Amino acid sequence: REINRAFLTYVAISEDGQKLFTSYFFMEGIETKNNLTAYHFGSVGQNANADRIVGGFSLEGQLVTRVQFLTNNLVAAFADTEIILYDMKETPSERCTIKYQQNQIQSIFYSAGYLGTIEKSSGGEESTNYLMRVYDFSGDESFHYAFNMAYDNIHAGEDEIILTGGNQCCIITRKGRVKFRYAFDTLVRNVIPTSSSNEYIVTFEGRTEKIGLKMEDE
Repeated sequence: REINRAFLTYVAISEDGQKLFTSYFFMEGIETKNNLTAYHFGSVGQNANADRIVGGFSLEGQLVTRVQFLTNNLVAAFADTEIILYDMKETPSERCTIKYQQNQIQSIFYSAGYLGTIEKSSGGEESTNYLMRVYDFSGDESFHYAFNMAYDNIHAGEDEIILTGGNQCCIITRKGRVKFRYAFDTLVRNVIPTSSSNEYIVTFEGRTEKIGLKMEDE
């Protein structure tokens, strides 16, 4: 006989704590689907029904591994073949879909103003190992950046993306310009911007330092 199973894969909560977005993966015999459900714990949900459910979506044959409120009113669902953005000021509605390219997705990242992916390069762009793609919230690609650096950490800030890996660091602006690229003399654990412009906290193995970048006129 067929055995039906459901697995909760992710839960996201809005900044104001009023909205909830869940992802459930269903196995129904040999068929699979992913259900996304939106809840509102304010007056909107109270007027909808006792469960506070204000909307839902079913994705056939998909697996959504993460859902995230990018802003208080915008949700991203990261599936295995695409990213779907949903507006949710009160009830959810699909805004746009970003289809992955044919290459294997290695990482996803996001901030309150953009989101992006890093994929294994197909070798067509100067035989680089990775290709970063950054998208705006309309689903349009803002820029792409090919690189070879073996990274293990991504920090998506308001105006820049910081990659670190081994003893290397690369900082890319939101417009796609390489702001800083350097190989330190020891392993770098993390690089985080401070509140001061062009100033960063660098965590090495066993020590932490504050560095400042001196920007040349373009």
